[in-house]
Amino acid sequence: MLHIFQIFLYKTDNQQIKKCIYIHILHISRFQTIFALIFQKQMKRLAKTGILGALLCCLLFSCRQAPTAVVFEQSDDFETLKALAAERQQALMIFAWKSDNRAARIVRNEVLGDAEVARFFNSHFVNVSAHVSEPQWRWLEQRYGLYAYPHMLLLDAEGRLLGEFSSLGQLGYDEQGDLPCRRPLMRQAALYRRFLSDNDSVFFDEENWKVMDGCYIRLDSELFRRIVSNRDLLRNRYGSGYDVLLDYNFSSTAVSLFLPGHDRRPRRNDYRIGSYYRALDSLDIDRKGRYRFYADVNLAVVEERYDDVMSLAREARDKGYIQDIEYEDLAARFQ
Repeated sequence: MLHIFQIFLYKTDNQQIKKCIYIHILHISRFQTIFALIFQKQMKRLAKTGILGALLCCLLFSCRQAPTAVVFEQSDDFETLKALAAERQQALMIFAWKSDNRAARIVRNEVLGDAEVARFFNSHFVNVSAHVSEPQWRWLEQRYGLYAYPHMLLLDAEGRLLGEFSSLGQLGYDEQGDLPCRRPLMRQAALYRRFLSDNDSVFFDEENWKVMDGCYIRLDSELFRRIVSNRDLLRNRYGSGYDVLLDYNFSSTAVSLFLPGHDRRPRRNDYRIGSYYRALDSLDIDRKGRYRFYADVNLAVVEERYDDVMSLAREARDKGYIQDIEYEDLAARFQ
């Protein structure tokens, strides 16, 4: 403002105007001097009392708010992302999607866009958004057996499967208008975070066991392998709960070895079939005969090989893999 009056003073020849301008310049100069003295005095007082530092901290924190959605890494290079996970000692969360459909938008905006979910995943995971129709991510389907989208994979820094959330395309809302998947998602994500840091005795505490006992666990995951390798510990702590958990996961997988095709007829999910039988062959588990029967008979049923169904059932009954009541139930349906 002072600079503007000075320009007018230089340009005008009118003595009356010059007199007015001189008066304004004098007032402005006095005001600026007084204001500078007051400001300097207040700053000294604030610095002495420590209030200035507090105000500056508040200003800095207010300008740097936490993200309100999951932040994805910019790299598409899987080796770079694995190295980043190893450096941070965190797991990878890969949000795999195939098209920007309604289900993908719901998960991205209302689940991964939730402040609590974002805070947790941004703190404990290396997050990746993978459009599997793009060439750089197309390999995910074959390597990890993806078949439904959107899909969340949780991997360790070596790229080994820890777990997955595979029913994200079937989300619904509860009576409060909330997506109920948020709660189990957070519980299971916390489980996989602890997978990397806790020893077996701590990891298999009651809190984690409740989560494991209430969710589906892939047979080819590192979590399932760790459960099986701690059979004695888990039977000692949770009794028959260990065998119930194995039976649930084998039976659940056995009925999902086929997927609906484009013509609504079931088609073989070769990846899941292969991983099922590899788990049986590689893991030290009891009741292998019963679990092999689960898969064999489900494949025969879906492929409408009903004579094979009864042949498998008779063999399983004779070897003690299934009880008489189970055999009679199959006979009533397929003989």
